[in-house]
Amino acid sequence: MTSASAPDEICEDRNPGDDAVSLHDLMDRAGVRMPPGRAEGSEDRYVYLDTNGNPQEIQVCFQWNNPQLASGSGNVMVIKGLTPDLARALDQMIDGKPDAREGVFRQSGVVNDTNGAPGVQWAANNTQLRAATGSATDTSRNRDEDQIIIVTAHYKMVQ
Repeated sequence: MTSASAPDEICEDRNPGDDAVSLHDLMDRAGVRMPPGRAEGSEDRYVYLDTNGNPQEIQVCFQWNNPQLASGSGNVMVIKGLTPDLARALDQMIDGKPDAREGVFRQSGVVNDTNGAPGVQWAANNTQLRAATGSATDTSRNRDEDQIIIVTAHYKMVQ
């Protein structure tokens, strides 16, 4: 299974007519009414204000990760557009501790070279610019009017 290529993620279809699977259509077929989200046809998106008071868009998708991915294998919910503080808060609520590498709520792209060490911090913080590299050593600072850097999380699903 580690060599199997993962299918595309399932989100709301942004390009009608292509072969992408629409989350809205799949939910309709299953008899599930989607929450309102941002608008009709954008139910997988929601806008919130970051700590600077600027709008950030969050998107929820679903995908299958092959077993070699450190951010969680199997079926995962992909949450894009999280500010680091929001990601840490969700991680704390879900796993009981805000680390990016352990538990069912993990940072996408996290490296799993633990060498027996405990968890690792989320690779960004709310003082970094949106254009920052998103590393713990990045010292770029944002101003009050700047958008904050965003991260992507994988939430491992039961099935």
